[in-house]
Amino acid sequence: MEEMKFDQEEMRRLAGRYFAGEIAAEEERELFRFVTSDAACRRQFAAWRLEWEAMPASDAATDRDWRRLRSRIRLQGSARSARPGRFAAVWRAAAAVAVVCATFFGARLYDRLLLERATERYTVTTKSGDRSTVCLPDGTQVRLNGSSTLTYPANFNATNRSVELSGAAYFDVSPDEKHRFEVKVGNCSVVVKGTKFDVTAYPDDSLITTTLLEGAVGFTAPRGETLLRPGESLTYDRFAETTAITHVNTAQYLARIEGRIEFIDVTIVQLCESLSSLYGVEITLDDRLRADGTFITIRLSNQESLDSVLKALDLIVPVSVHRQGPSVRLSAK
Repeated sequence: MEEMKFDQEEMRRLAGRYFAGEIAAEEERELFRFVTSDAACRRQFAAWRLEWEAMPASDAATDRDWRRLRSRIRLQGSARSARPGRFAAVWRAAAAVAVVCATFFGARLYDRLLLERATERYTVTTKSGDRSTVCLPDGTQVRLNGSSTLTYPANFNATNRSVELSGAAYFDVSPDEKHRFEVKVGNCSVVVKGTKFDVTAYPDDSLITTTLLEGAVGFTAPRGETLLRPGESLTYDRFAETTAITHVNTAQYLARIEGRIEFIDVTIVQLCESLSSLYGVEITLDDRLRADGTFITIRLSNQESLDSVLKALDLIVPVSVHRQGPSVRLSAK
C-alpha cells in the first residue's frame, strides 16, 4: 500500500480551523485522513490540540473573535441594527463561548480517535506447521509457532505493552525498565521488562509452559506470582492450579526458535511431542517405544523435513514408520 504524504503546515492550519470551529466539510475529511493515518500523526494532532488550548484567551483575541462573528452577521444582513458599542459585551461573551465549544468538539474528535484505537485490535494467526514473525511497535520481536494466535491493541505503545497469546511463541522483548511487557494467556499472565522467553498455551491443553532464556519474568496465576531465572521452565496446570519449575538446556530452545532442529538429551516421547507441534502432525508411539527411557540427541540443519528427522531417529532407536495423512505411528523394530 502506498504511503500517504501530508503537508504538515497545511495539516496544522486545518487543525487550527477545526479547533476554532471554522473548518469546512472537505477540510475536515482531509484532517481526519491525516489523524487516522498512523500513530505519529495522531500524536502530532494531540500536540496541536494542547498547543491551541494553551493559547492565552487575551482581550485582543476575544476582540478578534468578536469582529469575526460580527462580520459574519453583517454579511447575513443582521448587523445593520447592531451597535458594537452597545452590544460589545454580548459579542465578547459569544466569542468566548465559541472558543470553548471549539475546544470541546476538538477534544471530542481526539477522544473518539483514542477510543477507537483503544478498542481496535490486531490479530496474527498461524496455521498448523507454519511460523510467523511479528515486530510490535515498541521493537519487540514475536515468533509464532504453528496453530498460534497473537492479539494486541492498535494503541500498543511504550506505556501499553500488553498482548494475548493462544498457542506458542518466542518473545524477544525490547528493554524498558519503566514499563512492563505482559503476555496474557487465559486467566494467567507472564510479566517482563526486557528479556527473552517463550510461552506455550494451546487452548486444548491444560498446561501452560514458559521458559526463560535471558532476563527475568514473573508468571502470575490466580493463586499468586512465581519468579523465574534464566534456564528455568515453568509448567502451570490450569485445572489443578499447580506450578512446577524445571531446569532446561537453553541452547536447545534457542535452536528451535532459530529454526534449527536440535534436541539434546530427550526421551523419544518428549521428542515426538515436540515434533508433533513443530510439523503439525499427530505422532503416536507403541507401548515399547513409550516405555523406552533412552535419552536422544539429534541435531539437523534448518528446514529439515519430518521424514529426515525420522530417518535420523531410526539410526538411534530403530523404529518403523507408518504414515496416513496427518497421522504418524512409530513402532519399535
